[in-house]
Amino acid sequence: MAIDLLALGAIGISGSAESAGGGAAGNWFVFRTLALRLAAGVRAGAIGSARGVGTLAFLGAAGVAWHPWRSTSSQPLGLSIRVDYLFDQLFGTGFTDSHTRSASAVDAVVEAGLRLTTDVDVLVGIGLENVFATTDIDVLGAQVGMLPTLSAVAEAGVRLRF
Repeated sequence: MAIDLLALGAIGISGSAESAGGGAAGNWFVFRTLALRLAAGVRAGAIGSARGVGTLAFLGAAGVAWHPWRSTSSQPLGLSIRVDYLFDQLFGTGFTDSHTRSASAVDAVVEAGLRLTTDVDVLVGIGLENVFATTDIDVLGAQVGMLPTLSAVAEAGVRLRF
């Protein structure tokens, strides 16, 4: 078992939004190199040219991670590749009324870990996230932005092993 505590970030590739936040994940190693993963997080951000309009996203994820090189005392650098199904609950901020939307997504992330102690690794990861729906942002009937369907994602944090 392992718990990840992470800072999260995303920059839109196919739209004009960026966001940052944090999250946590639980990893259950069914084999030495294969883990099932459940995660939750929150990201808040701004939408390109829409002044005062932003997003708040609550994320839930389930996935699998392959750890071809796990960090050990003799080899402190590890590498993993993971794929997650994401459920996003998106909220528009800066509006006079409430706007919310649910969306499904997938991500693929390459993670590097550096062993600090027997039970703690420092993690960094980069990857891509693809949302399966387009979301236009309209203010007073005018489109002011679009949430990206494809984003570059990054994370940094620690993994605590049990």
